[in-house]
Amino acid sequence: MSTRSAFYLVYDPYLNRGHVPVLLKETIASLKPSKGDVAVDLTLGRGGHALEIGKIIESTKENPRLYGIDLDYENIEFAKKIINENNVHISTHHGSFIEWSRTLEDKNQTADVLFADLGVCSTHLDCPSKGFSFMSDGPLDMRLNQKQSRTAADILKEYSVEEIKNMITDFGEEPLARRIAEKIGQTRLFEPILRTSQLAKIVEEAYGTRAKKSKRHPSTRTFMALRIAVNDELTALQVLLNDIFTHARRKKGALAPNARIGFITFHSLEDRIVKRSFREFQKSGLGLASSKIITATKEETKVNPRATSAKLRSFIFKGIKN
Repeated sequence: MSTRSAFYLVYDPYLNRGHVPVLLKETIASLKPSKGDVAVDLTLGRGGHALEIGKIIESTKENPRLYGIDLDYENIEFAKKIINENNVHISTHHGSFIEWSRTLEDKNQTADVLFADLGVCSTHLDCPSKGFSFMSDGPLDMRLNQKQSRTAADILKEYSVEEIKNMITDFGEEPLARRIAEKIGQTRLFEPILRTSQLAKIVEEAYGTRAKKSKRHPSTRTFMALRIAVNDELTALQVLLNDIFTHARRKKGALAPNARIGFITFHSLEDRIVKRSFREFQKSGLGLASSKIITATKEETKVNPRATSAKLRSFIFKGIKN
């Protein structure tokens, strides 16, 4: 058995904490954090990746070097507790990852390591009250940041049928988007669509006999599209990557000259944005993108099936600032 395979059969301290960090060993190997580095976890989540990076860079209260950003305040509080229990210090910021540079500049720091796991935290999917999953009944919420006012239910109420169709097509790549949107439009004439179970039923009815033939649950793409729309995820990702590009070119930016960045994506829309941006970074002479996509081993997917669709891309800047 290879070292890479054995890691997942032995290292699983997060299994009883509601979330398993995906591609953990591969992330460490790609980003190469070392003692004295400054690292930023752009999507802190439950703190799994940040903890391991923090141990390596030796972030302490006296010399804080680890930063974590998340839209979910509950995630931040949980992660801080887990990380502090392991004698690692982390400075956290509740907000969007597009605020990463300001967070560092306020501390007069530059990042050697930037990392983002763009997947929805398992605890969100498993908690019915957050409304992310079609597998259990709950309010149609889907907000990562509870301070945000607009929910998934609001979108289904306010968008026109054409806008809903475009959303499901663009963000979910759903071939039956028009039928689903029209079904949503018909249903809301008689009752508001406020529950995940309601929406799942509407989608299944729109699928008709095709629902039984579908390899995945009929609601998968529609729920993903709605979640992306609620949290404006793709726009935020592009803004983030544009900002990283800007700081990589600055003489006094928030990115260290030889910084390493890594992104874990879970669907093609995210991956295309990251791939395209990394290509532009490389064309601009800023450094080198990873030559291949890293995916989960069979051993990891057995422990954590949600890792199946995970893809890791990394980029290493070469220290030139124009």
